[in-house]
Amino acid sequence: MTNVFPLILSLFTGACAGALFFEGLWRTVSRAVVNAKPVSLFVLSFGIRATLLLTVLWLVSRGNAFRLTACMVGFLLGRAVILRIHSRVGRGGKEVAD
Repeated sequence: MTNVFPLILSLFTGACAGALFFEGLWRTVSRAVVNAKPVSLFVLSFGIRATLLLTVLWLVSRGNAFRLTACMVGFLLGRAVILRIHSRVGRGGKEVAD
Protein backbone atom coordinates (compact mmCIF):
# COMPACT_ATOMS: atom_id res chain seq x y z
CA MET A 1 0.00 0.00 0.00
CA THR A 2 1.31 3.43 -0.87
CA ASN A 3 1.75 6.18 1.67
CA VAL A 4 -0.96 8.84 1.29
CA PHE A 5 1.00 11.86 2.55
CA PRO A 6 3.33 12.11 -0.48
CA LEU A 7 0.30 11.92 -2.79
CA ILE A 8 -1.49 14.71 -0.93
CA LEU A 9 1.67 16.79 -0.99
CA SER A 10 2.04 16.13 -4.73
CA LEU A 11 -1.58 17.14 -5.29
CA PHE A 12 -1.08 20.40 -3.38
CA THR A 13 2.20 21.15 -5.16
CA GLY A 14 0.55 20.50 -8.52
CA ALA A 15 -2.33 22.82 -7.63
CA CYS A 16 0.11 25.59 -6.72
CA ALA A 17 2.10 25.01 -9.92
CA GLY A 18 -1.09 25.05 -11.99
CA ALA A 19 -2.30 28.23 -10.36
CA LEU A 20 1.04 29.94 -11.02
CA PHE A 21 1.18 28.64 -14.59
CA PHE A 22 -2.30 29.83 -15.54
CA GLU A 23 -2.06 33.09 -13.60
CA GLY A 24 1.12 33.78 -15.56
CA LEU A 25 -0.72 32.98 -18.78
CA TRP A 26 -3.57 35.29 -17.79
CA ARG A 27 -1.18 38.15 -17.07
CA THR A 28 0.75 37.53 -20.30
CA VAL A 29 -2.39 37.72 -22.42
CA SER A 30 -3.61 40.86 -20.67
CA ARG A 31 -0.24 42.58 -21.15
CA ALA A 32 0.25 41.40 -24.73
CA VAL A 33 -2.70 43.51 -25.88
CA VAL A 34 -0.84 46.75 -25.16
CA ASN A 35 2.72 45.51 -25.74
CA ALA A 36 4.68 46.61 -28.81
CA LYS A 37 6.22 43.11 -29.24
CA PRO A 38 3.60 40.59 -28.10
CA VAL A 39 5.27 37.60 -29.81
CA SER A 40 8.47 37.93 -27.82
CA LEU A 41 6.42 38.38 -24.65
CA PHE A 42 4.51 35.16 -25.35
CA VAL A 43 7.69 33.23 -26.17
CA LEU A 44 9.50 34.43 -23.06
CA SER A 45 6.49 33.83 -20.83
CA PHE A 46 5.92 30.33 -22.19
CA GLY A 47 9.59 29.46 -21.80
CA ILE A 48 9.64 30.55 -18.16
CA ARG A 49 6.29 28.94 -17.30
CA ALA A 50 7.11 25.65 -19.04
CA THR A 51 10.57 25.43 -17.48
CA LEU A 52 9.19 26.02 -13.99
CA LEU A 53 6.36 23.55 -14.50
CA LEU A 54 8.60 20.80 -15.85
CA THR A 55 11.05 21.36 -13.01
CA VAL A 56 8.27 21.04 -10.43
CA LEU A 57 6.91 17.89 -12.10
CA TRP A 58 10.37 16.34 -12.21
CA LEU A 59 11.14 17.18 -8.57
CA VAL A 60 7.77 16.02 -7.28
CA SER A 61 7.45 12.77 -9.22
CA ARG A 62 10.95 11.35 -8.59
CA GLY A 63 10.09 8.57 -11.03
CA ASN A 64 6.87 7.63 -9.23
CA ALA A 65 3.83 7.45 -11.53
CA PHE A 66 1.37 7.90 -8.66
CA ARG A 67 2.99 11.13 -7.48
CA LEU A 68 3.18 12.41 -11.06
CA THR A 69 -0.51 11.63 -11.58
CA ALA A 70 -1.45 13.37 -8.31
CA CYS A 71 0.62 16.38 -9.34
CA MET A 72 -1.09 16.58 -12.73
CA VAL A 73 -4.53 16.32 -11.12
CA GLY A 74 -3.50 19.16 -8.82
CA PHE A 75 -2.32 21.11 -11.86
CA LEU A 76 -5.79 20.82 -13.39
CA LEU A 77 -7.38 21.84 -10.08
CA GLY A 78 -5.14 24.92 -10.04
CA ARG A 79 -6.35 25.73 -13.55
CA ALA A 80 -9.97 25.44 -12.42
CA VAL A 81 -9.33 27.77 -9.48
CA ILE A 82 -7.74 30.44 -11.67
CA LEU A 83 -10.56 30.18 -14.22
CA ARG A 84 -13.10 30.52 -11.43
CA ILE A 85 -11.34 33.58 -10.00
CA HIS A 86 -11.02 35.35 -13.33
CA SER A 87 -14.48 34.46 -14.60
CA ARG A 88 -16.01 36.37 -11.66
CA VAL A 89 -14.18 39.58 -12.61
CA GLY A 90 -15.79 41.68 -15.32
CA ARG A 91 -14.04 43.86 -17.87
CA GLY A 92 -13.93 46.89 -15.60
CA GLY A 93 -12.13 44.90 -12.91
CA LYS A 94 -15.25 44.75 -10.77
CA GLU A 95 -16.69 41.51 -9.49
CA VAL A 96 -19.72 40.31 -11.42
CA ALA A 97 -22.68 39.00 -9.44
CA ASP A 98 -23.78 35.42 -10.09
